Amino acid sequence: MAKLVSRIAGWLRPSTLAGIDKSGNRYFTRTEAVDGALKERRSVTFKSDSDPTTLPVEWISWLTGRRKEAPTPQEMLELEAQRERVKMNAAILQKEEEKRRFRAKSLQQSMDSGDVGPPNLERFIQDFSDASIAHGEGGDVEKISHGTHENADRVSEPMGTGSSFRPGTWQPPESSEPTGTGQSFQPGTWQPPK
Repeated sequence: MAKLVSRIAGWLRPSTLAGIDKSGNRYFTRTEAVDGALKERRSVTFKSDSDPTTLPVEWISWLTGRRKEAPTPQEMLELEAQRERVKMNAAILQKEEEKRRFRAKSLQQSMDSGDVGPPNLERFIQDFSDASIAHGEGGDVEKISHGTHENADRVSEPMGTGSSFRPGTWQPPESSEPTGTGQSFQPGTWQPPK
């Protein structure tokens, strides 16, 4: 019974205001006699809703006893400014990450569609299989088609792979460049082949 009376007397003792947070919640402290010893009790009076998850971390630490002194208004302003800086930096990093992901996605899509990427020799040959590689006499054009050719003696590159390749059979094309040095060379006399 004495404990009950001392507890009721403790509730009736005046509480000391320890501080107010930016939401308007008030924090109090009071001393009570518990088992013959004085103990400090800490409490909060909510301004509007009593949701403890809305309390600042510093005040929660003070209420639970992990912090001896109540946070000062100056400390609360500094910590709030630090939180705002962290939010701004996080937003900047998020935008940079979104840009990086967009670039990576665009690059991947362009590589998948074949617009960008390493050269593909097979695709090049397929796209330009009718391209001329040398001009023959009388305006005839020799054509290349996937490593085979019609006139093996007149190609400008050695062709063939596997069993069709014959070492030592390739001859360089006849030169259409002017020849001669010294007195035998006459400028302006060279004509390109027809």
